[in-house]
Amino acid sequence: MKKELTVENIPKAELHVHLEGTIKPETYQKLLKKYHETPSVNPYQFRNFKSFIRGFGQVVSVLREPKDYYWLALEFLKKQAELKVLYTEFFLSISSRMHNEGWADQAFRQIKSAIEEVEQKDKIWARVIVDINRASSWDIDGKIAARYAVANRKNYVVGLSLGGNERAKPIEIFTPTFRYARKNGLKCCAHAGETGPVENIKKSIFILGAKRIGHGLKAVDDLEFFKQNCGKSKIAFEICPLAESALRLINQKKENPIRQLYRSGIPIVIGSDDPTFFKTDIENELLYLIRNLGFSIKEIALIMKQSINFSFLTKMEKKKLIDLFKQKTP
Repeated sequence: MKKELTVENIPKAELHVHLEGTIKPETYQKLLKKYHETPSVNPYQFRNFKSFIRGFGQVVSVLREPKDYYWLALEFLKKQAELKVLYTEFFLSISSRMHNEGWADQAFRQIKSAIEEVEQKDKIWARVIVDINRASSWDIDGKIAARYAVANRKNYVVGLSLGGNERAKPIEIFTPTFRYARKNGLKCCAHAGETGPVENIKKSIFILGAKRIGHGLKAVDDLEFFKQNCGKSKIAFEICPLAESALRLINQKKENPIRQLYRSGIPIVIGSDDPTFFKTDIENELLYLIRNLGFSIKEIALIMKQSINFSFLTKMEKKKLIDLFKQKTP
């Protein structure tokens, strides 16, 4: 007799989570002591998107040694295993540090070691997406990040992303960087329509070649367009309900955009974004969808399974992962 499906027992795939956003406050404090730093403010307390970005940058700054990334990735992926997350794609926000070639090479190798360790011991998979910060020097940091991302495909890098404040720089100036990434075998995605207008989503798809859109809640401003252009082309929206709610990106007086996207047939995948900042994890995100937006457990299980199709894995890897999902489904 089959077990009843629950959020706790279904196998999961998570495609939108920032590795640096998984640093626990106590780990952050340990790193501050290790490097003799004294923070001016608590980065885990923020009022809006701008102060959140500032706090995130403050936390990233205490990751000084490549080995720090090993322990961070290992701790996070062990937690993912406990939550029955069989596959994770996480963002890595080190584009501004890649000027130091030796440091960057070591950081990628340390993350690879953590991924291989949990794959062997916990039987879960993980891959890396290098995230470019829009606010950094695009002509230097972006191109260097893309070059390193391509060079580290052997270290489980599968994609290149554009993140950060959408108002920092226009999307068009990142065109050569993302063209280079696509030409050299990487898949692309972008945070868009999060704090910026719906046009940013369209530009990310048609100019950057994004196959997934981070957040993208402004898509409801032109639903008909995205129904025609995303469903058939298999472009998914990475939704992070608790982060979007905490940052007041959702207008509580209007119909929830997550439900609107899903009901319109626009593919969605679910992520926890920056778990320790928003006091969440993938289970809490899924429970929010059920309790607050009326999703059924069958819909949740289907979204998790379909997430594999929107991952940046190869076709053969996707097939193996689908088989693993079937084995692990109650």
